[in-house]
Amino acid sequence: MRYLTYCITIYLLLTNCNTNSADEESRITLEPTSESIYIKLGKREINETALSQYFSDKDSNYLALLNDKYNSIDIYNLDKKVLSYKIRIEKEGTNAFIGKFGFIIKNLDTIVLISNWPPSVAIINTEGKITKRISCEKDENGKFLPFAIPLRGLNGIIKGDILNIVNELSIRQYTGKFTASDHKLLKIVTSVNLKQGNVKILPLDYPEKLIDKDVFNMSKCWEKGYDDNFIFSFSILSDLFVTQDFINYREIPLETDHELKLPENMFKYATDLQGFLNYEKETDAIKDILYDKFRQYYYILIRKHEQELNNNEEYILKNTLYPDCFIIILDKDFKHISEINFPKGVYYFNNMFITKEGLYISEDHVDNPIYSEDALRFRLFKVSKK
Repeated sequence: MRYLTYCITIYLLLTNCNTNSADEESRITLEPTSESIYIKLGKREINETALSQYFSDKDSNYLALLNDKYNSIDIYNLDKKVLSYKIRIEKEGTNAFIGKFGFIIKNLDTIVLISNWPPSVAIINTEGKITKRISCEKDENGKFLPFAIPLRGLNGIIKGDILNIVNELSIRQYTGKFTASDHKLLKIVTSVNLKQGNVKILPLDYPEKLIDKDVFNMSKCWEKGYDDNFIFSFSILSDLFVTQDFINYREIPLETDHELKLPENMFKYATDLQGFLNYEKETDAIKDILYDKFRQYYYILIRKHEQELNNNEEYILKNTLYPDCFIIILDKDFKHISEINFPKGVYYFNNMFITKEGLYISEDHVDNPIYSEDALRFRLFKVSKK
């Protein structure tokens, strides 16, 4: 009897510890702080961008922005709050790099450009000089490679000398549905060896769940996370797909308190841009996945559907560029921790980055009372307990 009492006591103690631990995790949130970054912009600099990247090099912290308007990469020193490099990407001449491009920066000596058409990769220096080109129109087996436009959420990921790039699905989108034949034929990722120049399509398939679904205008995003996991999301599916070997997935349901309204049957908008933009406002979508390696959390950025629809064209365009979003926080094992809502018209979620200090989110929303096209502003959010 004494032994039974002892076992029950130990069980209750352990259960209470586990419950307390779970409760502690569930109280985690992101709180805005009084700390911020302000950078005065000069001529031919912009605060609206489709791609940004934080990196550190030579004991300095940098933020690189894609400047579509002036076809450049603008690199700001976050410690000094100044523009350090403005790298002009030439479209003509021997140093030209053609196509809609993105970039991934390994360090200031290795800035990698990725073009979706023609599929190609180039390495440049901070003066914009191309030091190496790699044609990616076909892989080592002669297979054709259509790259996705490598912007936010779809940018290349570098590990060592290997650059991994997400492939495009648009060639098949014109038929609307994703067929079983497409599933056998099409792969998601191409790897490029930046040192040797080898190009290889990896064997990772699209999820079987996509078969027979309308994938027209389906968006994707991905991120490299804890324990060398690569995490994918597809806008018409509510799951995350995780791989380490680019052969098999683990399928993980995305837990959320929000009732997600995912897009479907979008092929009917193939020739109706206005109709598509209207419909998009009625749906939710994973816009980006960010991994916080300093705190081992994932921040899943979700574009919210509009509660009250407005058919004004100017309103629709603005809310396409500056959507209302919320963040789902997951732990390193993809367990739901909490969800963070934000006030409307304050934050510009296309420009976010993570440092040792926390998560910085741009305050350059056009409806923000402090907005100015002549400045970059970021608010620091820190993980805290409720």
